[in-house]
Amino acid sequence: MSAKERRQAVLLQHTEVWGGGRLELIPFLYTEDYAGHFPGGYEVKGQKGIHDMVAGLRLAIPNWRQEVLDLQQRGLRVATRYRSWGTQTGPFLGIPGHGQLINILEASWFRMKGNRIAEQWAFPDSTLMNQQMTAKPA
Repeated sequence: MSAKERRQAVLLQHTEVWGGGRLELIPFLYTEDYAGHFPGGYEVKGQKGIHDMVAGLRLAIPNWRQEVLDLQQRGLRVATRYRSWGTQTGPFLGIPGHGQLINILEASWFRMKGNRIAEQWAFPDSTLMNQQMTAKPA
């Protein structure tokens, strides 16, 4: 698989899966044994795990979008810096939604296997996200 195909897979998971809710793309972009490492020791396992995580986020923030600001690649490792945003209308991480705008910067490291994502380490600005989710409505 080419470096270009690996970059494309990472871009598609940001824009189409997370940012567009296209869960049917998960088997093409993530390996069966995918491992996701998220803040607070939260671990996601396999294609079902990433499916459930994205579906849960999109239930709470249906218009969630991600824009890749920077992408670097070295061999089978790809890193991205991106902006994520949307309006929280449902409960997420135990916090009820009341129309708050979420707008954060994130970074992720990906380990590729072939042209699919095998492992991810995600670094969202969790502090800012929590502040925005718990802000009192105007």
